[in-house]
Amino acid sequence: MQVRFLSHLPRQTWNSSPLRGGLTTATVIMAVMTLGLTALASAVSGLALDGGNLAAASLSLIPLGLLMAAVGYLLSGWVRTA
Repeated sequence: MQVRFLSHLPRQTWNSSPLRGGLTTATVIMAVMTLGLTALASAVSGLALDGGNLAAASLSLIPLGLLMAAVGYLLSGWVRTA
């Protein structure tokens, strides 16, 4: 019985450009939802928050989320599946 290793063959990869656009859109939507829900929760509880600082804090999550996604893409290219 002869065993052939196929690790030298190229693997099919997905085109990542639509995936990156979807990831960016999802990250922005999550940041805006976080902003809205935080503002709603503070209004319901009677806590007065500055709207500008709240928006800056919520929307500053976008670059961090995209950075974590980029690290995930990088690691998924290095780690081989079983």
